[in-house]
Amino acid sequence: MAHEAHHEQLVRRYHQAEALAQSDDFAGAARELRSLASEMVRAFGPRHPNALLCRRLLAITTANSGKPAEAVVILRDLVDTLTDMVGAEHGDTLTLKADLAAALEVAGDLRESIAVLRDLLDCRTRVLGADHAETMDTGDDLAVALYRTDDTAGSLRILRELAQERTRTLGADHVKTLKTRHHLGICLANSGDSVQGVAVLQEVVDARTRVLGAAHPDTVRSKEALAAVADQLDSSDTSGDVLEGHVFISYSRQHDAWYVQRLATHFEQAGLAVWFDRNLVHGEDWTRVLESRINNCSAFVVVMTPAARKSNWVAREIAQAEELQRPIFPLLLEGQRFFTLRHLQDDDVRSGSMPSPAFVERLRAAQPPPKVASAPASSFPQLQGLRYGIDFFVVRQGRYAETIMELRRIVAKSEAELGLEHADTLSRRHQLASCLASSGDHAAAVELFDQVIAARTRVIGAQAPKTLESRREQAKAVMDSGSLEEAELLLTELGTVEAQALGTESEGALTTQHRLATCYARMGDHERAVRVAASVADGRDRVLGAADFTALESRRLLASSLGSLERYQEAAQHMAVVASHLADSNQPESDFALKSRIDHAVYLGNAGDYRQAVALLRPLVDVCARVLGDTHTYVEACRNAIRVFES
Repeated sequence: MAHEAHHEQLVRRYHQAEALAQSDDFAGAARELRSLASEMVRAFGPRHPNALLCRRLLAITTANSGKPAEAVVILRDLVDTLTDMVGAEHGDTLTLKADLAAALEVAGDLRESIAVLRDLLDCRTRVLGADHAETMDTGDDLAVALYRTDDTAGSLRILRELAQERTRTLGADHVKTLKTRHHLGICLANSGDSVQGVAVLQEVVDARTRVLGAAHPDTVRSKEALAAVADQLDSSDTSGDVLEGHVFISYSRQHDAWYVQRLATHFEQAGLAVWFDRNLVHGEDWTRVLESRINNCSAFVVVMTPAARKSNWVAREIAQAEELQRPIFPLLLEGQRFFTLRHLQDDDVRSGSMPSPAFVERLRAAQPPPKVASAPASSFPQLQGLRYGIDFFVVRQGRYAETIMELRRIVAKSEAELGLEHADTLSRRHQLASCLASSGDHAAAVELFDQVIAARTRVIGAQAPKTLESRREQAKAVMDSGSLEEAELLLTELGTVEAQALGTESEGALTTQHRLATCYARMGDHERAVRVAASVADGRDRVLGAADFTALESRRLLASSLGSLERYQEAAQHMAVVASHLADSNQPESDFALKSRIDHAVYLGNAGDYRQAVALLRPLVDVCARVLGDTHTYVEACRNAIRVFES
């Protein structure tokens, strides 16, 4: 009892620290969590989910209380631990890497933050796909970080692609699409393209006003950014007093676009902002835009070819640049040098090669100091994504009503501030549904899961891991409600989808199969339960290791199903494996460990090995009485079994 009481005390302290953090008392929460994290490690072990969650919250509260360097140390250790436990590309490891990148940015180490974000983006693209919500979130974070290091060209490349991808997958008015386009508008303006920056920001303001309301903080931020960029644009005139810092490329679109696309990429990779007519937005007054782009460029590059020589537009662009005394940098791609530009030094690229490093340096020397207009907001995430683990502690104490009330408040706030289909809103609604199911309100849980599944299918796709997770939890709620045949159908269908989308030995697919085996066992179909549980136990052994808690759960389920079929010898063998691993764990006297040791002894006795069964049960009487109390049912079960086997 003392052992269990101590664990409950740790849980209560954690909940108190979480409450401090939720009230923005990060310093107070961090103080409490520093001592609590050490006690959690001693009580549960350094790799137990409770201890890991406590250390993560410690890192986040430490960063938010003005000590990001300390948070970086904690998060690096957590990333290493999770990498060792579940692999570098597991979802939990990647989440911690995102936390680490944010902490590094707050600590002022933007270069290292960018390195972590690049690695994270590669991993999430490979594991989740380029159009997954978490992959796109990482791309947005990387673009903002690049912008803050004055790598405007690199930021623009990512934001352009991301804006198109989010528009395609989420829709033009989705809050995350608008967030990316907000960043894109600011980045365009600071790359020397204020006209297009204004156009993009105006679209974002209109959409956010329509979707979120005129007074919403996101709408207000976009209005402020639009005003700042518009002021820049209004203050510039055709005399060119205000230079925006981009390189304008003049060329024959019909003949030389193949080369200019490569040329622009070459300049951008060298850290130069570039403008040519690929940047024209449909519906713009392109004559006015071209004039403005030349007026406000810091360097004018002309690609000389016979087609460009014949182009009236190239001639007009050169004349405008000369009139405004913009520095002109000719490139000879084909044919002869232009007569009007013979007095200028050019680079010979007639082989299709890129300009020399010296040419690029001359362009760079023409750049004015960078300007900053309404930089994209960036802040270390305060408790974002932690609610799953935090409320798990509350639910364990049976405080369902309190948790549900708090979650409903959080969901309502998220819906109002982020939108109904924002990823964070859907995560919180999923969590609320899970809590409703745990409280026994299965009907409400199933209905809410239906809504979350439908929304996630629209936003991120039917085969996205988060959508499959919601389907998995819904099936469990159906099973726990007693509708076993419906649950069997849901789990079987989900298993087929997960095998295709995630692989048969992914964490999610194995969880679904474990629940299917549980469903069969509850239906009394122990033969099928044995077949499925055996497959899951072996799969979890291979993927997670035989000592992993979930692998032991599956092997215990297998042993129980074998026992129901009166195959006691096999049941005893599997339960012996479970009991052995738990005895070597950091919780050798947990409820799960003691029950496994009792069941092992009982299966041995039922198989006819009475002597060994009694030998195992006698010391268990004392252990259970000491840990759980002399009147606990486990103590009575041991004594009854001893009497039966001795007779």
